[in-house]
This record gives sequence, structure tokens and C-alpha cells, in this order.
Amino acid sequence: MGSEKTIAVNLYGLQNSKKRNDKYNIIDIVERSAKIMLNNVTHLSFKNIEPNVLIEPPIDQFYGWDFHKANELIDIGYDTAKEILNDSSELFI
Repeated sequence: MGSEKTIAVNLYGLQNSKKRNDKYNIIDIVERSAKIMLNNVTHLSFKNIEPNVLIEPPIDQFYGWDFHKANELIDIGYDTAKEILNDSSELFI
């Protein structure tokens, strides 16, 4: 029993490293360190069970407290998932 195909979503991806400005404060450093650690843990877990499809929306330019940007984040996730799933459509036939 179990699934035939696995779709994983990594929300801790580090694809886009653009900083809004050149100044870093302690909160930026702590948040970035946490994202790096969580991203590494996520990818280590994929070594045990490799997903058939991995979706990593480029959202690292947002902060964890950007709740007011929820619609923008949802749109980014939707567009990324749509693009990757279209590219992987042969897996689902």
C-alpha cells in the first residue's frame, strides 16, 4: 500500500538570494540561518524518500511575518506548481 507518486513542496528553498537592501541586522541573520538549516534538513529527508516531483517556489525574499503578502505568496506557489507539474505531466499518465 502507499502512494505510487510523491509530490513534495519545499518552502525553505534558497533559489533567490536577492536582499532588499545591503544592510543586514540580527533578525535577518537569524532568519537566514534558520532557512538554511531547514532547507538542509528537508533535502536530507529526500535522500530517504525521494519525491517524484519537487516544487520549490522562489519565496525566500519574503519574511516569515509577511502575512499581509499572503495573496502574492499563494500566486507564486500556484504558478510554480503549475509550471513544474506541466513539465512532469508524463509521470501522471
